[in-house]
Amino acid sequence: MTNSLLKKKQNRFFASYIGKLLKVEHPKKGITTNTKQQLNSVFCYLSNCLSADSKKMARISSKKTISESEILAVVCINFPRKIYLKVKKKFTAACDKSEKSDEKSVSRQEKAGVTFPPSITEKFLRDDSNMMITKKAPLALSCALEGLCEEIFDSAVGYSDLNKKIRLTIRDIELAVKNTAANEVFKKFSIKLLGCGYVPFIHPALTVKKPQKRKKKGDTSGPKTHRFKPGTVALRDIKKLQKVFNRVILAKSPFEKVIRALVKNKGHNVKISKQVFSILQYYLESYIVGILHRSNLAAVHAGRVKLLPEDIDFILALEDRSLPLNINIDDVKEDDDPVDTKSITAPALQRLARQGGVKTMSSECVDVIRNLILMKAGFICDAILVVNNQGGTKTIMPSDIYSAIEYLGIRLAKAEKFGEPNAN
Repeated sequence: MTNSLLKKKQNRFFASYIGKLLKVEHPKKGITTNTKQQLNSVFCYLSNCLSADSKKMARISSKKTISESEILAVVCINFPRKIYLKVKKKFTAACDKSEKSDEKSVSRQEKAGVTFPPSITEKFLRDDSNMMITKKAPLALSCALEGLCEEIFDSAVGYSDLNKKIRLTIRDIELAVKNTAANEVFKKFSIKLLGCGYVPFIHPALTVKKPQKRKKKGDTSGPKTHRFKPGTVALRDIKKLQKVFNRVILAKSPFEKVIRALVKNKGHNVKISKQVFSILQYYLESYIVGILHRSNLAAVHAGRVKLLPEDIDFILALEDRSLPLNINIDDVKEDDDPVDTKSITAPALQRLARQGGVKTMSSECVDVIRNLILMKAGFICDAILVVNNQGGTKTIMPSDIYSAIEYLGIRLAKAEKFGEPNAN
């Protein structure tokens, strides 16, 4: 087996067990490969974080052994109370069942009656540590991950039934996370799913219909033309675009040209894997939609329906970010190619704004959004090039972008294959 295949196999710690757990809880449901891979990445990251916190907890108590009490203490701190009580109950039942089992040729997983194997969670607890581990500590970590997964599945199945789908998609998982206690866990560890779309929301102030004056009837001899009332088409587009998931809104080719120009202007002549563009575009679109959504709330709070550049500046200022209006993106050498943002068209950015619930925006907002994309993409490209340079390779791979964004404070769920052709 080659090193690349071995590495992929090692990274799929929980992938097969996620599907098994779903079959145990909901026998008639399935799950897509993309969803399974991203959830596997989430649980691997949580296992690393909980294991590291458990080691700190043991050191605080002046212990040289990680026990189940440290695991449960860390779960109590990081998980909501509802999930913590569920995990504690599950762990107690698993311990009782394991103690009553007299079978010797059976794994710890089967003895305890859990789906996530303690043998896998034990690898995370023992990773780069000289500390000893009690027998029940890996079982406690397995119960913690399994309890969180069950909480997500119970809600995701309901959304899947509403869409009359048999297999759970990444969209169902995102909606389930946002509307359950699991959202606190994802926020605490800064975990984001890719290609899951946006949670549907239209501010009630945008749906208020204003009274209109009746116009005098003119010549009715000609053919009658149909016109929608102002705002009808905008609200219809918002509802339509907020249902889009696993697809990008902006055209792929202009976006790739912008990223290549940014990398070239930074003085690096490296190759870029095609999947890097997809990952970066999914993340940047999600980031921009989030900014526009919060900016729209600021506009509504100011008593306006139209989004203005001042609203975007206000949100960025609250988040301690530099304002995009005065950014000089094209400050490059004479030999370098300028970064052409005009290829990202205004209608495409309008669709991105509609996905964030924006009913209408001024024409100045288009340039602001373009500069915002360049500013965020520039920060990420700097981090990617540093990570790639440390790796000593001449090609930017998906692992570089995942590591770079993680250094910037965001953990993206990994998947080998995701997404569909763009929505244009």
